[in-house]
Amino acid sequence: MPRPKSLKPAFCCHKSSGRAFVKLDGKRIYLGRHGSQESKDAYDRAIGEWISRGRLAPPTPEIAGDVSVSMGVKVLEIAAGFWDHAQTYYKDKDGRPTAQVDHFRLAIKILNRLYGETPAAKFGPLALKVVRSEMLKPYSSIHPTTKNIQNHPGWSRHYANEQIGRLKRIFRWAVEQELVDVGVYSTLNAVQNIQAGKSDARETEPVRVVPQAHIDAVLPLVSSQVRTMIELQLLTGARPGEIIAMRGCDIDTANPKLWLYKPGSHKNQHRGHERTIYLGAKCQELIKRFLKPDVQAHLFSPADAVAEWREARNKKRKTPDRYGNVRGSNRQRNPKRPPGNRYDVNSYRHAIVRACQKAGVPNWHAHQLRHNSATFLRKEFGLDAARVILGHRSAGVTLLYAEADTQRAADIMLKIG
Repeated sequence: MPRPKSLKPAFCCHKSSGRAFVKLDGKRIYLGRHGSQESKDAYDRAIGEWISRGRLAPPTPEIAGDVSVSMGVKVLEIAAGFWDHAQTYYKDKDGRPTAQVDHFRLAIKILNRLYGETPAAKFGPLALKVVRSEMLKPYSSIHPTTKNIQNHPGWSRHYANEQIGRLKRIFRWAVEQELVDVGVYSTLNAVQNIQAGKSDARETEPVRVVPQAHIDAVLPLVSSQVRTMIELQLLTGARPGEIIAMRGCDIDTANPKLWLYKPGSHKNQHRGHERTIYLGAKCQELIKRFLKPDVQAHLFSPADAVAEWREARNKKRKTPDRYGNVRGSNRQRNPKRPPGNRYDVNSYRHAIVRACQKAGVPNWHAHQLRHNSATFLRKEFGLDAARVILGHRSAGVTLLYAEADTQRAADIMLKIG
């Protein structure tokens, strides 16, 4: 009985030269030194393009055309140029890099691994689809502290679509800099987003409101800073980034009944939109204890939270100070990660997750609190009022945040019969 034909061509070694190669439709494609990471990446790239092409070998290019494109700028050179641009362009008002920089870093890492040495003029829709397929694959990483191997699912369909859009933006920038011809960017736009239900890509769960019982279980287990930020989000519907960035200089207290908080930077600032968060009596009462003489300082600080935690531990100390360990003697003098002067979105999220685990409730994140507030505002005051308070330009966006009042619909149908 003949051996069944493999669905995936073999990763072969050319013994006399030590080069790796793969045979596609009788044509040898050399991949570099056998066993090297570069040859393995080239193999993945060749197989991915071969499958995307319908299991057909690549056409043989004309000599003149092949020579001309091989002398052009490489993909990794474009990526390096854009990376320098991104670090100066994507910054907030305080000069801190925005989340966009990290998103670009992750996308460029995969792009360079698969196509870094490829001439940019030869990078087309097929190559972009191969990069997208790599994004959707599960991957492993090493934890920076514990050094344990962590397994991760592939990127979700929605995030992969966003990252492909960022890669297109890189090539649009390259066109602006006259590094590549406009035709390269135009052909990449032929790659459409993956539609829901049209692939095996992982889907993300829609963001839901947090049950009040889960919020109540977490509040006693977090610092006063994190607890106040959670309560402010529920009252105002503000984004996590807007709450953690709160400073005294950004709050207008001229009207004692209603303070106005205008964040120094916010999501739609680059579009020329203004953002005002209204702070009533309850919000003011929460904020007053965190106001500082230095109006430029952030109200909610991890350093303050650590200081409060240490003070609380000292109050519980039963051994007199003249006995046992001297206060602070077991403290690390130069910690690798000293507590900062302001929270970021990740540290805020981690504080909530740790408290969820202690309380034994499902993990939830701070952005869900905005959905809680949106649902309440829409139910009590109507869609238009919720839109204004949340800072949305369109009522349609507010509808995405506010869950429908299904109980009201059920009551109506019970009456109708």
